[in-house]
Amino acid sequence: MKPVLLRLVVLFISLGCICGMCSKDDAGEDDNAGNAASNTVFKPEDTWVYFDESSLVYFYPNNKRPQFQKWVATKINTGISGYSGNNPHFLVWEFENTGDTRFLQNTGNPGGKETFSMSIKNFNNIPGPGTYQLDIDYKQGYCWYDVYTSSGAKHDSTRKQSISSSTFNITLMTFDKAIIPTVDRYKMSGNASFEIMYWANGTSSTSDIHTLNCTFNNVPVDFTK
Repeated sequence: MKPVLLRLVVLFISLGCICGMCSKDDAGEDDNAGNAASNTVFKPEDTWVYFDESSLVYFYPNNKRPQFQKWVATKINTGISGYSGNNPHFLVWEFENTGDTRFLQNTGNPGGKETFSMSIKNFNNIPGPGTYQLDIDYKQGYCWYDVYTSSGAKHDSTRKQSISSSTFNITLMTFDKAIIPTVDRYKMSGNASFEIMYWANGTSSTSDIHTLNCTFNNVPVDFTK
């Protein structure tokens, strides 16, 4: 399956439900969400996701964002792990930021939204810790980073998995509850280093390459048995 098609699956799953599996009620939208101020307290029992500082801040001219402020997700969708035809387990997940910690703040994109989505092939069919790679050829996984205006239109081009591989590391995955007889919900925590870039067609190089260092905690994942 090509990355473009897989991305449609990612977005469809994150916005809706598959056989009642996806639930955003207790999926752990960050309790500190909303404006997600820079003084957010990351409690170990809560669900949260953040990026550390990134060179993406400096890609936009006249961006007034503080240099060392964390990018804090204001909406965290439930991850989905299941089967795709005869293929092994996969994981798809998406989260977004509409708050004050976006990389491109209101001075350059008033009321905007920034989203990150990812897909991993060959995800372990036994819930637990593990390390996975995302690569430009989508042999193991892929990711996307988008910036939208307040109208929902794309602010600029989608940044995708870069030439350098990304690493997604789950350090802890614990059972939460049964959703239906064939689906259990787990909570995953860990860290990741996502390499993203935009490379225009017809060009031979790009300076739009960035690293997003991510930390996530107690993120719900609905796991098909």
